[in-house]
Amino acid sequence: MVVGIDFDRHISDAMTDKNIFLSCTRIGPPLHPPDHQKIVMDFGLTPETFNFDEFDIFVKKLQSENRRSINEYSPPFVIYKDVYFNLIGGFDTQFRCSSEDHDMMIRLEQNGMNCIQIWNACVYHFTCVSSRGKNWYKKEEKDTLYINTLQQYADIEEKKRFIRKWGFFGRSKRPVYDIGLFIDMDVMVDFPILEMVEPYFTQIYLNDNSVKTLLLETIKFKSDYYANLRWGYEHDFWKSRKYLFESVDQENRILFIDDSNKIKNDSLIEIKFSDLVKALSTNIYPDIKYVIQNPHHIVDSYDIGTYELIGLKIKIRNKNDISEKMKRFNMIDNILKDDNFEFI
Repeated sequence: MVVGIDFDRHISDAMTDKNIFLSCTRIGPPLHPPDHQKIVMDFGLTPETFNFDEFDIFVKKLQSENRRSINEYSPPFVIYKDVYFNLIGGFDTQFRCSSEDHDMMIRLEQNGMNCIQIWNACVYHFTCVSSRGKNWYKKEEKDTLYINTLQQYADIEEKKRFIRKWGFFGRSKRPVYDIGLFIDMDVMVDFPILEMVEPYFTQIYLNDNSVKTLLLETIKFKSDYYANLRWGYEHDFWKSRKYLFESVDQENRILFIDDSNKIKNDSLIEIKFSDLVKALSTNIYPDIKYVIQNPHHIVDSYDIGTYELIGLKIKIRNKNDISEKMKRFNMIDNILKDDNFEFI
């Protein structure tokens, strides 16, 4: 990014108290569509072709308009250091390739931060360069296509991480509940179906141990594989750095159990695998599909009790919103406990 004229003065004037999370205004080339947060204007696709003089003129004109600030989150942002470290706890490091900003937005809302975007503090953003390389938009280049494909698969895994944490993919806070899914493996397994539903639940219970084992290994493998390829991390290097990144204990998420009555989650959804396949592969059971992909909303909407749909049972024992436990991320505390780590 390139900062516009008087960038520091404008952010200093706007940061009137520690309750403010200040978003600056992005200006970027027409590689993505415009929206209400950013301005699309082409001043160059790379630092080498960047037209600084024209950018300077444009920023001065924009500042002269004195646009009213809006309540919005948009990178780059400004926040007081002790608020970032002590109140928010920094970015959640499980998000290695994307989605860390969506996660931050929810936690800002949880902590009562006032998100403001001002138009006078401007930056020019060379879109997607840090994640995909400076020639990412040249889709005819073989190397670019490979990197974009890796990033795409890594983003899919990031989205799964986000859903595992918050129960959905979005930018605003919603209640999160402790929900188990028990699947009766009454027909031959279709692993993409299991992978599709897995992120939405606190725990997945299968009554076929061999299926459980392979699903668990598949999830663990994919979770790191594409991101490590994208960033060129060899196995030994990643093994030595993995402790710096938050991870989910999948061993305690994907479990074998032969009797659903042994399950202790606050809420439980039970379904036969044959009905799950029909719901996600056809339009036969649209209600089941909605429940499976929106279980936290279902629990939030229903009272404590037991409910049945065709092919599906819902037990709601307790409605304890566990999202409050995620207001602050504690990875910084974990890093500081490491004797081998020091700030430079």
